[in-house]
Amino acid sequence: MYNLFIVVNVDWFFLSHRKDIALTAQKSGYNVTIVTKDTGKKKDIEALGLKVIDLPMNRSGQNLLEELHTCWFLYHLYRRENPDIVHHVGLKTILWGTLAAKLANIHGIVNAVSGLGIFFSEGNRSIISKLLPKVLRFSHHRNNVAVIFQNDEDKSLFLKHQIIKESQAYKIKGSGVDLKQYNYTPEPEEGKIKVLLTARMIVEKGIFILTDSAIKLRKQYQGKVQFLLCGGLDDNPMAIKESELQAVCDGKYIKWLGYRTDVLDLLKDCHIVAFPSYYKEGLPKSLIEATAIGRPIITTNSIGCKETVIDGYNGYLIPIKDSDTLASRLSFLFENKDVRQSMGRNSRKLAEKDFSIDDVIKKHLDIYRTLFMKLLVTGAAGFIGSHVCKHLLQRGDEVVGLDNINSYYDINLKYGRLSSLGVSQSELSWYKFTRSNVYPRFSFVRMNLEDRQAMQMLFANGNFDVVINLAAQAGVRYSIENPYAYVESNIDGFLNVLEGCRHSQVKHLVYASSSSVYGLNGQVPFSEKDGIAHPVSLYAATKKSNELMAHTYSHLYNIPSTGLRFFTVYGPWGRPDMSPFLFADAILHGRPIKVFNNGNMLRDFTYIDDIVEGVLRVADSIPEGNQCWDAEVADPSMSCAPYKIYNIGNSRPVKLMDFIRAIEMSIGREADKIYLPMQPGDVYQTYADTSSLSREIGFQPNTSLEAGVKETISWYKEFYNL
Repeated sequence: MYNLFIVVNVDWFFLSHRKDIALTAQKSGYNVTIVTKDTGKKKDIEALGLKVIDLPMNRSGQNLLEELHTCWFLYHLYRRENPDIVHHVGLKTILWGTLAAKLANIHGIVNAVSGLGIFFSEGNRSIISKLLPKVLRFSHHRNNVAVIFQNDEDKSLFLKHQIIKESQAYKIKGSGVDLKQYNYTPEPEEGKIKVLLTARMIVEKGIFILTDSAIKLRKQYQGKVQFLLCGGLDDNPMAIKESELQAVCDGKYIKWLGYRTDVLDLLKDCHIVAFPSYYKEGLPKSLIEATAIGRPIITTNSIGCKETVIDGYNGYLIPIKDSDTLASRLSFLFENKDVRQSMGRNSRKLAEKDFSIDDVIKKHLDIYRTLFMKLLVTGAAGFIGSHVCKHLLQRGDEVVGLDNINSYYDINLKYGRLSSLGVSQSELSWYKFTRSNVYPRFSFVRMNLEDRQAMQMLFANGNFDVVINLAAQAGVRYSIENPYAYVESNIDGFLNVLEGCRHSQVKHLVYASSSSVYGLNGQVPFSEKDGIAHPVSLYAATKKSNELMAHTYSHLYNIPSTGLRFFTVYGPWGRPDMSPFLFADAILHGRPIKVFNNGNMLRDFTYIDDIVEGVLRVADSIPEGNQCWDAEVADPSMSCAPYKIYNIGNSRPVKLMDFIRAIEMSIGREADKIYLPMQPGDVYQTYADTSSLSREIGFQPNTSLEAGVKETISWYKEFYNL
């Protein structure tokens, strides 16, 4: 379990902008601590089940001694608590927090730039403003630092000042909005047309631009329209005084509401949202919320603001400090109800496309993972292994792939898989690490699992966070012909993996088991809670042994381990000894196919993408010992040790003949069939109960047979030039 610190300058900002990310991270297995300035909301955060540490920070102050005190506090906090990841939100926390994290040698840093405020302003000549680029440049030049921007301009500024490299930058459009809570609501049909602005009362937020526009429209619309300013006073150097607000607000036509907690209700009760800001915004949450409710927006063509409006589609973009244009656009919307309502509906469409809180949360968790995950994937030239490597690399992980490239089946297929990962056959040799020319974070080594000395060296130098062991001598029928190969690879090799995990303190071992372990089990669907005492092939026996060995190491050495029982995997790059490949090859070349047991066997055919998704999700979910586990009524799928077993299958068994028909339909040719009896070591049916995977990991395979077969045949024809 990883320790995550989210550092936010003030408590209320955390509750409004980062709460959902923190809670989801906590549910995903992170130990989450919030470091923030307590202004009275600390107990509200603690009520959510989150630990809170008070942050000594003046978010708007520019006193250098004060700022250095904040940095000193964070440095000692990080040294003492040693979090795995620190997530800084806001430029000030980024400035001092990143410096403190570098000095304290924190492994992973995520910095969320939620706007540049006054610090990069041309008029700001404070000492802090001058120091800012230099300090940021020094603190960001290290590995495992990711910076999230809400707009392209802020990102460009960081690149211009050489604070970060392009590879460190991520873009997430705002803090997200709960589309269910902020549901689409048609504008009110009765009463005055209401124009709403929600923001801190700061000059650069365009408060007086809006009031100037209102004054210009007063003669025409007084009594028909109302302008509402919602927001509290602030300690920003450019903050508006209460007396200044009272001077422009009459309480009727122009009304200042002060700080409000019922912004959702105010949005639902208004007709137009105006925000003529020229502050260096990240991406204003108030505008995101307005799009979700379904309101037309008038804002400036300035940094951050313009990300929320497509001009003429869901509102208007106007020049900064231009009260005349603002007044003109407002007047047009006052007079054109149909346009106003159409733009409101378009705002909702934009929110659904770009601003969902679920998407924002997923992107944050993905970034967290990229910071610290280094994985060893064995069997990387294999069917499942190559796909797993590719998906890990695409999400940003560092991967070392291992395979012996044996000749159990056509090695050209294995080299083809490696080639798709950017590893050329001509560059390969035993025990040499070959770097991918496609994925910079991937390297491959040819090695046998059963080579004890080589495996010891690999683990000693690898510093792996997670190991995904997919290497094995496969094949049920081949295990009858060549049993020693299975003991050497699947037993001796797996022991070397376990020993490597033990001595290098790997955080999670994920390993391939098989549905074959169910053997003579007659109860369907197959559940992880069922007994597996009667395997019918040596292959199945070795996979059962893997589960027993893994539990032993989880129990003795506290190594979290998860075994995955795969059910009849098929898809592009599949194994040529498996029925989907054999059938497709025979039909396409006009040869008869062998159909065992008259095609009446049932198989839980599972598409490769579903398998991979399951593997990755499981890898990110580290098991813990179940303290309620009862040895007298033992559940074999879990333990008091950090140990789990999951089925990964489609959970919709298909008759072999139906699978053949799907292949025939995809190819457009009927197969010539030779019917044969059941083969030794085969089982009549496989049928996965995947309820545990769905309930605990949140994933259920769902690729249809037709779609999966179509993709498989398409790949096959392309690979073999048919």
